[in-house]
Amino acid sequence: MAKDEEHASQRPSIGQGPRVASRPRLYCYPFSAKGKSLNPYVEYLMSGLGQEYDIVNSEVPSSNGIIDLYRYIFQCDVILFNWVENVPDRRGGYFQSMLVYLLLITRKALGLKVAWVLHNKVSHSKANLITPSDPLGSDG
Repeated sequence: MAKDEEHASQRPSIGQGPRVASRPRLYCYPFSAKGKSLNPYVEYLMSGLGQEYDIVNSEVPSSNGIIDLYRYIFQCDVILFNWVENVPDRRGGYFQSMLVYLLLITRKALGLKVAWVLHNKVSHSKANLITPSDPLGSDG
């Protein structure tokens, strides 16, 4: 069995818990490789959160980054960001960054709550202009 297949077979199901009218609906970013990612963190996170939230994007991984979020904007109550500091490094990063800022500015008017998981204080990318990898300019 290939290593990727072995990891995928050990992962919990991302499925939804029982639908309850009062359960909040959550969009989880990023979710781009259901069962195929070498890092199963997002799948494990979504599996756990699925006990308390209806995860609106659990069945449809995205290849469009933040743009995909806008497909679900009126179907969710909470948006959960992981690694959003890396958005500028993605395809169409400048545009996607502007979409994140627009969302943060308009979230109250849309009735959305935003949760932001801080994995890295700054992006690991040296090319990231919005969140530089060495904001203090130190050499070591």
